Amino acid sequence: MEIIGTVEILRDRVYPDANGGDVYVVRGIYPVITDEGLTFWRMEGKRSTHQKGPEFVCVEAGSGLFAVYPPGDYVTDEIINVDSRKFTESEFQEFLLTDPACLEGPEKRLEFTLSLSLYFT
Repeated sequence: MEIIGTVEILRDRVYPDANGGDVYVVRGIYPVITDEGLTFWRMEGKRSTHQKGPEFVCVEAGSGLFAVYPPGDYVTDEIINVDSRKFTESEFQEFLLTDPACLEGPEKRLEFTLSLSLYFT
């Protein structure tokens, strides 16, 4: 496993967890990793919990602020690591060059800084 750069996540978002749940990831800079020919980034976030019931959930957000979540979904305080989708070298190159999340414009949410030139050959 080798860190080949960073990705700056420009917008908070929810990523799927390997255990079938969701993880709420905040904006920030995270490592981009290559491992056995696959490239991905590893983020830290809070687990999202799904509960049944008709009532809204109120969770303290800090500094006297509270967040209200609709029934069935709210973010816990449990911090976990979550990996992005894993890309082959060619898939990652295509992702960087064509996905709106990586391109300038209103859809952009990822900014990569890579240390290896092999992705731009």
